[in-house]
Amino acid sequence: MIFPRLVLVILALALPGAALADSDPYTVAGVAVSASAASSGEAQTIAINTGRQQAWTTLVHRLTRSQDWSKVPALDDLGIQRLIRTYDIADERRSTTRYVAKVTYVFNADAVRRFLRGANIAYTDVEAHPILVVPMGQAYAPRSPWAAAWNDPKYASAALPLIAPSGDAAEGVTLSSLQFGTAAWSDIGPYAMGMHANQAVLAQALPARDHITVRLKMLAASGTLALPDVTVPIAAGTPPAKAFGAAADAVAEAVTNAWKSRSAVDYNARAKLTVDVEISSIADWGEMQQKLAAVPTVLDVDIAAMNTGEARVVLTYAGTLDQLHDFLAQGGLDLSHQGNVWRLAEADPDASASPQ
Repeated sequence: MIFPRLVLVILALALPGAALADSDPYTVAGVAVSASAASSGEAQTIAINTGRQQAWTTLVHRLTRSQDWSKVPALDDLGIQRLIRTYDIADERRSTTRYVAKVTYVFNADAVRRFLRGANIAYTDVEAHPILVVPMGQAYAPRSPWAAAWNDPKYASAALPLIAPSGDAAEGVTLSSLQFGTAAWSDIGPYAMGMHANQAVLAQALPARDHITVRLKMLAASGTLALPDVTVPIAAGTPPAKAFGAAADAVAEAVTNAWKSRSAVDYNARAKLTVDVEISSIADWGEMQQKLAAVPTVLDVDIAAMNTGEARVVLTYAGTLDQLHDFLAQGGLDLSHQGNVWRLAEADPDASASPQ
């Protein structure tokens, strides 16, 4: 049997108005706009143009690493307008000289990708799975000001959702025995996965007289990843809720940046990898093709050779080999190096994705 060359195309759909999916990374919803001018119509134009700039800044911050924000080429109103597919207006109020509304801007995914690639800016637009954050002192303390800070819904609704322990009956048994220095995924994995998170971050807050230092450790089925400590200056007399809230904001930013640094792909960096794939039937090969087609960093697949029960294929991919491994894992595929041979197989359905 001769199989055709598989060319993978990344598609993006943008739907207007209320039909927009909340998970669409190229949709910036609820931008508050307002302006005053000689007429209501002129105020509306100014407000919507101003909102475009705000939406573009939000999108850039969502897709790219913070260290790259200053490298993104500046765009004027017309340049941003060319990247927007449509917009939707809600909560509109106007007078003879003033206009107020909330606007949802839907960007053209392919146009934004082309722009970022042309500027050599790495980006990530994959769906971010929730990460469980466990606020700790010497141990997990669910009623501490540090734990209370993570109950702010803004963390769970962010582009990278950071969720706090739920407070259910099993929580105390599962989390109270955690030790920051020795905790592993096996200690927390069942609880995290019960909350639909395939990673967890232990955040140990160590308050001092004029600062709070937070030690961070990321746990996943693939292993443990140490993150740099986060230290937040705290002015004398700051209420505990405000102090720990500032520390939580800094930790959220650090975790998000770490995730982006691992998952943001430079699509101008391309390489090839030859892998062996076991094939027990044509149906298995078809399922493998479908899974490869869903991996955003795999750009092309060529069949180099095929024997009974096995195929040798050449993957053309963007980004790094580590990123390829991570994205394949997310797609249910396991990439392993055995001797001098790379092998690709269906992943264990009980395995979780690696830290990103």
